[in-house]
Amino acid sequence: MPKISVILAVYNSENYLDTSLPSIINQSFKDIEIICINDGSTDNTKNILDSYAKADPRIIVINQENTKQGIARNNGLKYAAGEYIIFFDSDDEMMPDMLETLYNKAKETDADLVETNFISYYPDDNKKVCYKLPPDIKIPEGKVFNWKTDTKWIFQTELFPAWNKLVRRQLLLEHNIRFLEKLPCEDVNFTIQCRLYANKIVFINKPFIKYNYRINSSCRTISKSSFNIFKNLSSILQFLKDTGNENILRENFYQFCSESVTNNYYTTPDRLKKFYDKKCSRLLPVKFYKIYKNRVCGSTKFIQNIFSITNYLTPQKKYKYLNILGLHFLLYTK
Repeated sequence: MPKISVILAVYNSENYLDTSLPSIINQSFKDIEIICINDGSTDNTKNILDSYAKADPRIIVINQENTKQGIARNNGLKYAAGEYIIFFDSDDEMMPDMLETLYNKAKETDADLVETNFISYYPDDNKKVCYKLPPDIKIPEGKVFNWKTDTKWIFQTELFPAWNKLVRRQLLLEHNIRFLEKLPCEDVNFTIQCRLYANKIVFINKPFIKYNYRINSSCRTISKSSFNIFKNLSSILQFLKDTGNENILRENFYQFCSESVTNNYYTTPDRLKKFYDKKCSRLLPVKFYKIYKNRVCGSTKFIQNIFSITNYLTPQKKYKYLNILGLHFLLYTK
């Protein structure tokens, strides 16, 4: 049985695999299996995967019809035999000692979940940015904790991706933790479940991953699919109710909701923004709906609702919007 199973959901990644796969294959930690789920690729992905599999017996290639990343990852878990699992992305890169460091820390602390930092790379600007923890997160770096130690951690949004986490396979099997299927940004629900069920979590504040920021990601493109956020959030709320944690995490959850719907607002087509706003008003308690409105509309003063310019800042991008009679027009991102 391998100590780590790396699960790689792959779709039309011919331009990235010759960077991503070698970064996994050449890890200093060798006791791994690499399960590549070819999710119905229509480019040269299958041939590239087969070529790597012939050269390295640790690589297993599973071909399937296109089903989206959530289903592909769940299918990969069916084949995984490792003590620990990491769901990596086919367009990112691991630092050479990533798996060794994470596995050793997991064994040293008996952790169910080991999370690590990352560097975001913006190819358009040739810029690299290392993620920084916000000041209100007080977790002990490199030490064991769980979500009860700092309830804000469970909804720490910039660290939601599955690809920066080494998780004990038994935790996934015991609690039937799976990715949402056929919805974008499925990492969120998965990560929240892992964090809530894990008795021991360790965060290593070192960037072991080069995350290639792609502006055409399904989580960022302008599309009516931005309304899927409400399905995601409803699923999380139901999970909190089922586990008896709704009241304990209520403030943190709705704070997270207000941030999520704000971010998603900017990927919603203008013609649907009014309907999107109504959905937000139904989802959010009054306090958090006001937070959301202040973020997307700026000041609520009458004159500024007629004509104003609003800046909105995320850890990756700065947005500038022109507001005219309640309509918001994107001027630029930076």
